[in-house]
Amino acid sequence: MEEDVIAKGRTRFIPEEALTDFEQHQRIFNSIKMPFFLNDKKEVGLLGINIDITEAKSAEKAIKESEARYRILMEQASDGIYLSDQEGNIIDANPKACEMFGYSMKEFMALNIKKLVDPVSFKDSVVRVPDLKDKQSIILERKFLKKDGTPFTVEVSAKLLEDGRHQAIIRDITERKRMENILKDNERKFSALIQNSYDIITILSEEFKIKFISDSANRILGYKTNELLEKSIFELIHPDEMDMVSVFLSNTLVNSGKNFTSEELKIRTKKGDMLYSEVVAVNMLDDVVISGIIINFHDITKRKYTEMELLNTNFELDSFVYKASHDLKAPLRSVMGLIKLARLESKDANQNMYLEMMNKSVISLDSFIKDLTQFSRNSRMEIEAKLIDFDKIVEEALGNLKFMDHAEGIIINKKFKFEADFYTDITRISTIINNLLSNAIKYHRFENNNPFINIIIETNKEQALFIVEDNGAGIDSIHVDKVFEMFYRASESSYGSGLGLYIVKNAVSKLHGTIQLKSVLNEGTKFIVEIPNLLKDNEK
Repeated sequence: MEEDVIAKGRTRFIPEEALTDFEQHQRIFNSIKMPFFLNDKKEVGLLGINIDITEAKSAEKAIKESEARYRILMEQASDGIYLSDQEGNIIDANPKACEMFGYSMKEFMALNIKKLVDPVSFKDSVVRVPDLKDKQSIILERKFLKKDGTPFTVEVSAKLLEDGRHQAIIRDITERKRMENILKDNERKFSALIQNSYDIITILSEEFKIKFISDSANRILGYKTNELLEKSIFELIHPDEMDMVSVFLSNTLVNSGKNFTSEELKIRTKKGDMLYSEVVAVNMLDDVVISGIIINFHDITKRKYTEMELLNTNFELDSFVYKASHDLKAPLRSVMGLIKLARLESKDANQNMYLEMMNKSVISLDSFIKDLTQFSRNSRMEIEAKLIDFDKIVEEALGNLKFMDHAEGIIINKKFKFEADFYTDITRISTIINNLLSNAIKYHRFENNNPFINIIIETNKEQALFIVEDNGAGIDSIHVDKVFEMFYRASESSYGSGLGLYIVKNAVSKLHGTIQLKSVLNEGTKFIVEIPNLLKDNEK
């Protein structure tokens, strides 16, 4: 190389020549070598100038590595990144930004960021230089439009560079905003529901102090919300209920997530008045958001007073029915006796006919009084399960009905099958059997040469099946669905009170049973009753 410089007599530039200095460090030089005439030796020599570029090469390498890292970051970033000039023209972007907006890289690089802003919110959305002035960076929430016109919400982290350009990192938060809006909407609904509820809703601490109480406390109890915060819930409880509430809350405290209900609790208003309330409590102390015991007080004061009035009215009604039936039956029995005596002494046919008509009317009235008494008892008596002797009940019923007109001419067929003892309410089962047998006798066709009533009873551990079947007058199909209604009569020939089958239906319902009616006019009727066995579990 040196020989070439001397031979040709030309200066030569040699770039990036590596040399090792006396400290054994690798250095990089740019060298300039030129021919030089040495007077003292009368020959051409070589002059070399070395320029140390080690630091410059290191800096250049660092810049290249930095650019490579920047490009990798741009390419692999999960957020969109773009760089724009002072007018907003996009001069650089990463693939994610193009994907977010729906453009190809070539298309995106030809756009101005202002054109991508949602025009509806343009004034509030465009990132302006004044927004960035004197700030290293700002974070904004903006709306942009995709290539297909779909709006989406982003969070923009923008930075103004020294040369007037700005760089922005954009993150699509459309789904997050949707969820936030749903949460806000739900919070508004929940707040409206709580604040406008007719129930008092409270959240208690572990020490049973009020952490939250709904505005309904003001409307119902007369307290302002801030008057009750941090007070013990026991300050609202009537003194008579303290022990019960202590046990109630203790059970709630040790049973996380389980609902506890008190059907009737007395609470006090600010004025000292007493209210009745239904209470539901659930322990949610372990819930990180609620962290308390939720208690719901439902005001049932009006209902309670109505129930008490109803109980009083029912008692008065029962007393009236009992007194009226007792006072009416005695004179009716006397009238029936007098009519019987008059018929024995009378020889006049017309007079006997009138007496018979009077007797039927008295019997009808007596039957009506009996039906009223049964209806009153069935409506309000509790079920008392006792062992049922069906043989005895049926015989007693037939004995009571044997004096009905033409009863003696009806053949009674009994078929009993008892597989297990049967328990139910004896008063109601007697009412059912008596009324069904009475109807079977009352509405028979005696022109038939072979009138009959079939009585079938079967019992097992689960239920009793009771069937009363006759070949009497039957019921027209248009009346079948209505005969169980109060005071309904299926024909003009009906002379009962219209309460019999209504009482039967209600008695069956009270015993949680079912009743079916099958009837064909002028052919006969069949009643099928199924009653569940109330036999105790330890006896089954």
